[in-house]
Amino acid sequence: MRIGIVLAALCAAACGSAKAHVSVRAGTGPAPAPIAHEPKVRPQPVDPPAAPKPGPEETAVAAASTPVPDATLAMARACDAGDLVKCAELAFAYSQGEGVAKDGKHARDLYVRTCEAGNMRGCAYLSGSLAVAGEDNAKGREVGQKACDAGEPIGCFNLGYLLAHGLGGDQDYVRAGDLYKKACDAAVYDGCFNLAELAELGRGRTQDYVAAVALYQKVCDAGKVWGCVSLGNLMADGKGTAKDEVKARGYEVAGCDAGETEGCRHLGRLLAAGRGGDKDVGKAVTVWDGNCNKGDVPSCRMLGDLYRDGGGKALKRDRARARTLYQAACEKQDAEACAALKKLGK
Repeated sequence: MRIGIVLAALCAAACGSAKAHVSVRAGTGPAPAPIAHEPKVRPQPVDPPAAPKPGPEETAVAAASTPVPDATLAMARACDAGDLVKCAELAFAYSQGEGVAKDGKHARDLYVRTCEAGNMRGCAYLSGSLAVAGEDNAKGREVGQKACDAGEPIGCFNLGYLLAHGLGGDQDYVRAGDLYKKACDAAVYDGCFNLAELAELGRGRTQDYVAAVALYQKVCDAGKVWGCVSLGNLMADGKGTAKDEVKARGYEVAGCDAGETEGCRHLGRLLAAGRGGDKDVGKAVTVWDGNCNKGDVPSCRMLGDLYRDGGGKALKRDRARARTLYQAACEKQDAEACAALKKLGK
């Protein structure tokens, strides 16, 4: 790759954006998605079962924020001069569209370049990039293993993710858990979170709520709101820790305010039942309705339950609305919604 071409691409996307920033961070942040985590309101698993959030890492281990375009141009120059770490960071910028036009293919090309040149961090990122794109998961396993063996914890995390999902080969929760632990021990908190969920669900190991709570607490203490959300969910039911609905509700409020879908889902459950604070059916409807409109299937189903049963003066029973919500959730393979729809009848 010639530097002139790289710089032209960068300037076309970023030279006029003096206030933009490139962020190289550890972890995927609120997810997602990535990855549902609620024992009582969890959607039914599909094949392959929904793997724990967050999804594969494409991020650097150390957090940093550098102004663009100067820093981005500097990364490009360093990359073209043979600095493979900077190539990996530049690839991350392209994968996220931070300071440059988002370009997944170019990001993967850079990851391939760094990995083939022997930079194991590049291999770790390439593993995640392939998984995110749904391309050649067998190759993703290969390079993830290579990076993990070389001591790159994000490579361990990405390989664990592929194994937990059964992507690129057989599903193996036991080995995935071992890999998540390696990542967690190296302060890749996504690994701690996914290991916690395996413990919570008893996947590949004996179900252990105490271990799950300890891991979610570790993630929460690191400032990851999705860890606090899952911690609050177990705390509300007294699983693995003393039952504390007030504290649990606080975690879910914070999560929902931060845009965490699961935080809103759990908060709705507490609001509707008056747990950890005042009962507020109207607020529960608002929270679940917003989640449902964003495609959160359990929220659709729980909102259907509320309309089916009614919420006193705050919400009249509405079987037609309940049926619509159950139907939508059932079509998304939510077994509880399908059962509720059948029971509701015509």
